[in-house]
Amino acid sequence: MIGSFVLNLMNMTQGDSRPIKVMQLALSLTIGGTEKLVYDIVRRVDKQTVAPIICCLDEFGHFGERLQAEGFQVYTLSRTPGIDWQMIPKLAHIIEQEQVDVIHAQQYSPFFYAVLSVLYYRIALRKPAPKLLYTEHGIFYPYRRKFKHVLLNPILCQFADEIVAISKSLKANMVKYENFPERRIEVVYNGIELDRFARVSVDSAAKRASLGLPPQAQVIGIVARLNQVKNHPMLLRAFKRIMAQQPDAYLLIIGDGPEEAKLKALAESLQVTDRAWFLGPR
Repeated sequence: MIGSFVLNLMNMTQGDSRPIKVMQLALSLTIGGTEKLVYDIVRRVDKQTVAPIICCLDEFGHFGERLQAEGFQVYTLSRTPGIDWQMIPKLAHIIEQEQVDVIHAQQYSPFFYAVLSVLYYRIALRKPAPKLLYTEHGIFYPYRRKFKHVLLNPILCQFADEIVAISKSLKANMVKYENFPERRIEVVYNGIELDRFARVSVDSAAKRASLGLPPQAQVIGIVARLNQVKNHPMLLRAFKRIMAQQPDAYLLIIGDGPEEAKLKALAESLQVTDRAWFLGPR
């Protein structure tokens, strides 16, 4: 349970003046929901209690560069396609160098490499390994059972101290499609910094003018990665029907991602480009 996991962490450093060293292990810190969450955790955690270390399997990205500029240590391992076995000693070396107490693996690939690195740390280096927390934010779409995952995940989860899903539906999918034991998964919802939004004051007329929107426009917005799982094509097709009934409707699409070119081509074919605008990351 998460409560007992936290208590164990507190006991680990009891009598030790140094903060708990927590490695945030992510694919990258490009613009995205998981990446923004890592960015917020690192910046907002109590530094007297927790010393954050950031490690990316692939690349720094937007949030990684911002954290570096703010003075945080950010590592990148430059993973190669397929299973990159060199990642294991690389990651174990950083764990040893930084004296990491806890690895917080964000999503499946970081969890996979974290488990192998923990085993390498125990067997090859003959040292007590860090605690391992695995948080899953969403499994690959379309959902389907993969033989390797079905076989491997019940074994991998034995090396995780805690496994977290960010919603009940995700937990159900992890059990159904990924073969994780239901009893091992706890649901912890992402938090929202309400005070930040309560303090926001926006001149809506000025904002509309800055975007080129007419004052009377009816605006629909989406903020998400341009990725297959977000299903922007359904939104674009629905918006075409909305335009037929609501001629002053506009669709603002905020974000970037691998599907950008396809989505723009779809918007062109649907003849909605005069009202469906791609605004990029903001």
